[in-house]
Amino acid sequence: TVDGGSWTAEFDSFNARLDDIYYLVTRNDAEGTRWCFFVKTSVMGPGDLEEKLRARITPHAEEGGRNTDYTGNMVKWLPARKAEARARAEREAARAAKAAGEG
Repeated sequence: TVDGGSWTAEFDSFNARLDDIYYLVTRNDAEGTRWCFFVKTSVMGPGDLEEKLRARITPHAEEGGRNTDYTGNMVKWLPARKAEARARAEREAARAAKAAGEG
C-alpha cells in the first residue's frame, strides 16, 4: 500500500438477486495495525478476473474503507469491526494532527 502496509481480499459471498459479490479485505498498516472490512463489487464480464478484481478492490483497500454496509456474519467478524473502527479513528486523528501542523 502507499503507506507501506499490505492487504488481502477473500471471497465472502454472492448475492445472486443483485449480482453483488462481497470480499473481506484484511488491511495491515505499516505500524502493524490490522483490521478487516467488506468491499462490494459486481459480476464482471469476460477478461482477466484477477486484474478486474484488483482494480475494483484496491482503492478501498488502500484507503482502508469499505463501500458497503454489508457485515457478513457479525459474530464471526465483530472483533474485526471493532478494530476497524479504532484504526479509522486513529487515522483520522493523525490526519487532523498533520493538517494542524502537529505531526
